[in-house]
Amino acid sequence: MKTTNFTLTILGVLFLLISCQQGTSEQLTIIKGTFKNATTTEAYLWGNLSVSRSSELDENGSFTDTLDIDADGYFSIGIGMNSFPLFVQKGSTTSFTVDLNEEHPTLEITEGNQAIVDYLAKKSSTLTVTRDNLSELFGKEPEAFKQRWDSIFNSLKKDLSSLTADMSFKLLEEQALKFDEIYIYNEYPRRYKSIHQIDTFEVPAAFKDTYNNLDGDNEMYASSFQKYRWMITAKIKDDAYKRGGDERLTEEIIEILKEKTSPSIRDAVIQSIMFLYIPKENSAQIKEELLNLATGNETKKVIQDRFKKVSNLLRGKRSPTFDFENFNGGTTKLQDFEGKYVYIDVWATWCSPCIAEIPSLKKLESEYEDANIAFASISVDFEKNYDKWRKMVTDKSLGGSQLIADNNFESKFAQDYAIRSIPRFILIDPNGNIVSADAPKPSSEQLIAIFTQLGIK
Repeated sequence: MKTTNFTLTILGVLFLLISCQQGTSEQLTIIKGTFKNATTTEAYLWGNLSVSRSSELDENGSFTDTLDIDADGYFSIGIGMNSFPLFVQKGSTTSFTVDLNEEHPTLEITEGNQAIVDYLAKKSSTLTVTRDNLSELFGKEPEAFKQRWDSIFNSLKKDLSSLTADMSFKLLEEQALKFDEIYIYNEYPRRYKSIHQIDTFEVPAAFKDTYNNLDGDNEMYASSFQKYRWMITAKIKDDAYKRGGDERLTEEIIEILKEKTSPSIRDAVIQSIMFLYIPKENSAQIKEELLNLATGNETKKVIQDRFKKVSNLLRGKRSPTFDFENFNGGTTKLQDFEGKYVYIDVWATWCSPCIAEIPSLKKLESEYEDANIAFASISVDFEKNYDKWRKMVTDKSLGGSQLIADNNFESKFAQDYAIRSIPRFILIDPNGNIVSADAPKPSSEQLIAIFTQLGIK
């Protein structure tokens, strides 16, 4: 991969074009849409960090939304399982229709630039990684990987060059493609290892150089480019983990954010950690510090909403309950374990990190077989994977109580515990109260320390 050099001239022109379009709320931006054959009454609009909202559709499947934005930018329109990329210019009106009955629904622009929408749709489709194309895109050896992605990005750059669009969009999109490319190359080692089920994989140093040398505190990049925000967020999380591990991850992230001058970076990282945040004893202090660091109203709302949702998951609170199918027959309730501590593993057959913890969990179950603790594994597999779940329990001789949730991630237990990512481990005391709503994983020495502190031995 070529080292990405951003010349002062290009950066200056891009910044000037964006700055000239920034301003106050004198110019309102309007988005109008009509969804033909919609089966839901709500559409979603999100863009960068400052806009995230829903709009009610009328009886014709139409909506109108008025935005107060500071500059041109990338947005997405979502309805049901469909999502459509959009580029919106400050002070403009963009109108579209889309027929959701089509096999591959696309936005038909009635007011705005159809060419830009078509380009962004093609780019999104090209860069989207699915189970079907994962091996083709990330499973190759370094030289073949480079050839494949060079071809993809050269094609996108050619499309952009021939596109009929304002220079401001073209310059912005050239920069976006650079960040897309850096992101793909940075993802390569992790994806390759997952595909080939290996622990280590060395890539040429040039694949990482640009990522490692990214400016980690650039407001213009952060306010405009999603992939840049993703990469800087990942960097900050990695640095925080090296400083304090899982136990102090949020606290260390806060300390790093205090050093950042870019409001958009702070907001991006805060929104990211709030997606999975589970409270600890010092949650009130963490909430106050995050609110002080946040700049945008949307980010502050995300903080308030998340803390409200997880307020019942503090230590000592009554645990949400379940009544799930047991692999051995019948159903099992949380109350069936009353009088014992319960260590719960929430997992799924498709989750590689979950499966990686199975050997450590089995060892734990064996070592604590006679202790005052029960082990329960709750699968959040989808209904279509029910037989796969039963087969994996048998093939891997999984112990403890093997249960399956009644509605995957949408089950009440998963919702009550705000489970958005797995594996997730939960520790409950003999009285049915929460010890930890986000307990250490079986392979962690911290878990043994907690067991010892609780007198579980």
